[in-house]
Amino acid sequence: MNGNIKTLHLSNLPRRPESIPNFIRLLLKAINPVNEYALSPSLDLPTNTTASYPTELELLDSKNNIIAISRSHSKKLSSTCFITFVTADDAKVFLETYKSKPLMVNGRRVLIEYAKKESLLAIALDETKPGLFEKILNTRHKQKLLKLDEDASELHTMKRKSRRLRSKLRKQGLDETRIAQKIKEFQDMAIKTKQDEISKRLPSSKPSTQKQPTHKIIDNPPNNKLLVQNIPNGTTEAEIEQLFKGEGFKGIRLVAVRNVAFIEYESIEQATIVKDSLGKDPSWKGSIIYITFAK
Repeated sequence: MNGNIKTLHLSNLPRRPESIPNFIRLLLKAINPVNEYALSPSLDLPTNTTASYPTELELLDSKNNIIAISRSHSKKLSSTCFITFVTADDAKVFLETYKSKPLMVNGRRVLIEYAKKESLLAIALDETKPGLFEKILNTRHKQKLLKLDEDASELHTMKRKSRRLRSKLRKQGLDETRIAQKIKEFQDMAIKTKQDEISKRLPSSKPSTQKQPTHKIIDNPPNNKLLVQNIPNGTTEAEIEQLFKGEGFKGIRLVAVRNVAFIEYESIEQATIVKDSLGKDPSWKGSIIYITFAK
């Protein structure tokens, strides 16, 4: 299984520099001291993304056939990264090379192993599994929509629990009529419990303090930054990141007093994919949020 994977996981890397481009150049220099991007910081790093696929790939390192290096934005995972290669053989050769002589980056011995899962870019390039990339994107899109729509999420959960209950009752030998009755009782109880929870959370007679946009929402020309307006009061950057994090995500600037946030991505294409996947004026945490391109 591992022999067919194009993605490697590296750990015990230095946490600095925090800048991802500078981090990539540091790693490339350790891997290949004559790498052009490591030697010339003025050169723009190639960005091979699923958004631009299937255009021609640009190599980050021609010696090792590296097409992507991705690093988590989480501080807890900042000492790790993933490297995607053109082929599984390239990944295997790289891994074998550093078994005999460890890869050292700023005095740290880097641990290298196969990734548990392929990167999205590697999956997009895999012609042996047609349709898998689109299936994964559709699944992620549905998961994001479920997070946005509380009612749809609860219905999805109820259906899943109902299927499990049906399977359990069949194993107990109950006939289909009795099973249908049991499932209806379960669903009725779940609905009643939810209604009771809503009743307890009914809003008071005090007017809402949530700020609403007083101006017309006008979208700007596409760029790599999104502007999110009408964010619910009390929302944290971590919650916003969970909703907007995708390939190429760089960071968030939350302006809580204005109920707005700016989300930055590495490219216009990546920002557009996230914007389109969330749809027009989605409902989130009980509020309609407005997503446009920033100026």
